[in-house]
Amino acid sequence: MSDGPSDEYPEGRPDDADDSGDDHDPPPYDDGYPPGEFDPRSQGDESALQGRFQVSHHTARMPESVGSGVFANALMVLAGPMEVILDFVQRLSEPNRVVARVVLPPVVAGQFVATLRQNIERFEEVFGELPQLPKPLPKEPEPEPEPYPEPVASGDIPGGSAPGSSGGIAGAGVAPTVRGHGRQEPGRPVDTPGIDDIYRDLRLEEDMASGRYANAVIVRHTPAEFAFDFVTRFVPHSSVSARVIVAAPNVASMLASLEQSVRGKYDF
Repeated sequence: MSDGPSDEYPEGRPDDADDSGDDHDPPPYDDGYPPGEFDPRSQGDESALQGRFQVSHHTARMPESVGSGVFANALMVLAGPMEVILDFVQRLSEPNRVVARVVLPPVVAGQFVATLRQNIERFEEVFGELPQLPKPLPKEPEPEPEPYPEPVASGDIPGGSAPGSSGGIAGAGVAPTVRGHGRQEPGRPVDTPGIDDIYRDLRLEEDMASGRYANAVIVRHTPAEFAFDFVTRFVPHSSVSARVIVAAPNVASMLASLEQSVRGKYDF
């Protein structure tokens, strides 16, 4: 631009003249477009809708159907090669039911573990240790079962075999079996329920079987409970796909289940 006389500056352009307000000046972005706006020059393909978007989960929208949340007091974790499934269970009456199924990428599951651990630490800094679930009062000891009589030879039983006959001991070498609440039958392995057995006793509604996907998690807490907001960060805005409310005494066991399920299985 010439510094000589002009209609605007008859005596010449001053040294401190500023054209920064010119409409043709490029905006202060690397590619000329603010983050989140469509750049028609991207990839050189005018027919492709491509651009850069920045979606924050802190401003996630809350659908009315999700806002009230669901209460859960148990958690089942199914860790697969491509996803981690969280089944939040409500154990209040029979049958126990799955109230929320959330599907997370493994990396997000690892972030959830770290975030939950941090929230527990903050909780304990303010309110002290997490409260423990109350234990039932001790019951009176059950009476001992009557001892079994000593086995006797058949020849010594009145009316039994004649002396000198080949008698024996009934049930020799077989321990007695005592059935009762809280007792395990001798010689029988302890039953370990499989995954099919567990879900056979759980109520899982058909419309919940596919679960709700989330790629971010927000954890909040009050003195009495923790809230898990599972968020989808998709264009054009993020949204809460599931909200789960957990009583504070149940949080420690849920964290332990999560850590055990993802530890060493994924590269975070």
